[in-house]
Amino acid sequence: MSHEQLAKSVKLEKQSDLQVAEKVFKDIHMTGRAMRIDESPEDYQRERETSWPHAWEQIKKEKGWIPSETVSATGAMNAAPQEYGAEKADQLFAHVPQERRELAKYLAGLSQDEYAEWLTKHMLEETDLYNQLTARPEYRSLLGQERALVFVAVKDTPEYAQYRQRVEELDQFWLLKKKQAGSQNIRTVGSGEKWSNFEINKGAQSAHSESKGYLTFKKPAEALTPENVSSFMRRLQEAGYNGQVKVPTMPSALFFRFDNIVFHGDTDADVDKALQVAEQLFGGQLTQTQKGTDGINANGSHTSHSDLLAEKVKKTRAESNIEMKNP
Repeated sequence: MSHEQLAKSVKLEKQSDLQVAEKVFKDIHMTGRAMRIDESPEDYQRERETSWPHAWEQIKKEKGWIPSETVSATGAMNAAPQEYGAEKADQLFAHVPQERRELAKYLAGLSQDEYAEWLTKHMLEETDLYNQLTARPEYRSLLGQERALVFVAVKDTPEYAQYRQRVEELDQFWLLKKKQAGSQNIRTVGSGEKWSNFEINKGAQSAHSESKGYLTFKKPAEALTPENVSSFMRRLQEAGYNGQVKVPTMPSALFFRFDNIVFHGDTDADVDKALQVAEQLFGGQLTQTQKGTDGINANGSHTSHSDLLAEKVKKTRAESNIEMKNP
């Protein structure tokens, strides 16, 4: 099934769904035909923009979606009842072409470094390599538009509400820990737009501390309770781990990304120690663990392991004479 057919398989219930869908469909429309020989890029872009409003009205008519101006005050749309949640997300995966479903199984079994190596020779119609490299293993074969459709399918479900609740609880846990005047062996060191950070024992004091580790959970919203995170950090402290631990502050990151817990060790041995503690504590709840190394990018700025991998993929692609393959 084509990306267009996949997109048109989604039914919407709320005004916010319609807005997300419009963006997805317009992205498809803007490259929806080949440019004619006698047509300039500017003319092509102008025609695509001009024809979009009519195309969008046709799509809404085909799907039976009412125009946005007639949406009720409650936000409910006059659409056919639709199953949402994990089952609907599975349906979306089922529409992915069979060859890419097989590819998904292969890619899900790779480490992040191995996946980056694969991306040096293959293209998945995606320009944001960082998003590809930080996706959960099972989402690696989905194109950007397909991931958007998965989000549309789950964002208003009880399952996704659990992700929202979990990051709110973790945020409150960070605030509570900040106010506590107890042991300084586990302390807060900062909470920003994407992460809540904790420091354990001596922290990451080495001048060249770049080693880090990642934990990916089978069911992140179930596993990452404040109690479990607290227990993990307490065991790290008791094991003599020196470094930082951070958890996501956005439900979408917890849902789509592989880095459910990240820890920066003072030394490589500290990272190994944290991985060992994680395996002992979480065991079968984990789907993947891995190590990484932050560093300096080509511009001389300090950046993450995933950013460095994305940079390496771009550089290898640019220098290679191998024709890129699009699975």
